[in-house]
Amino acid sequence: VFSCLPSLLLFGSAADAFGRKPVLLAAIALIGFGTAIFGIDTAGVAGLFIGRALVGIGLGLGTGAGIALMVEASPARRVWFGSTLATISFVLGSGLGPMLAGVVSSLSTAPLALPFLVMVFLIVIVMVLIAMMPLQRPITRQRWRPTWPSVPGAMRTSFNIAALTGFIGWTALGLFLALLPSMAQSIIPNSGTLTSGLIVGSVLVVSAASQLIAPKFQPRAAQTLGLTLMGLGAALLLSSNLPEISPAAVKVIMVFAAVATGIGHGLSYWGANR
Repeated sequence: VFSCLPSLLLFGSAADAFGRKPVLLAAIALIGFGTAIFGIDTAGVAGLFIGRALVGIGLGLGTGAGIALMVEASPARRVWFGSTLATISFVLGSGLGPMLAGVVSSLSTAPLALPFLVMVFLIVIVMVLIAMMPLQRPITRQRWRPTWPSVPGAMRTSFNIAALTGFIGWTALGLFLALLPSMAQSIIPNSGTLTSGLIVGSVLVVSAASQLIAPKFQPRAAQTLGLTLMGLGAALLLSSNLPEISPAAVKVIMVFAAVATGIGHGLSYWGANR
């Protein structure tokens, strides 16, 4: 967060000045370097901070270019398609990552290194694919300079509601994902990285899938329903700690909590981005 947010402000308009493809290649290269550091046993704590900072800077640099490229490639009759696909891809990738890491680490003798090396390999493939894309140039070029976000007065109320929804949604989801694996390990015998990865990833996959039906709602309705479902998921997760509930019932409650949280996050995130 502390590297991604400044990067968004500093490089938000870089794709308009230098083109979509060069900025995306630079962003993914930074993410690749940061990910590779995670896989080095001797990196130490300082290396982990450096790697995380590089990943954050890469995300901030590439987010604007990636979304702009997808929106520009949208069919003229479905201008919403690019932005919707961008939000789905972001959440789906966040879910498939833990799943892939859980599977790889459970099958490896180096569970703390191999998942990151596999990810670096996939990043290299993505870089090759981007390099093979036809050269993308923005319609109008502008001089690059750091940007400070501003919102027109007529849109400020809607923007503030959407921003608050997104903030609450991701905060609640982060808290849920932080607690769910440890709670699952207490009731699932012999659970390990595979179980944790599948649990964390499944919530985000449900979130991504729910965004496919989100266009059936108005944005404000999707935000309201999504936050309500996330509140229900949090209540279910808390109730699963009651001593009167049997382990079998706890598993069922946790499944319903994960589904409610995933759907709620998907709807609220989609609504906040419209």
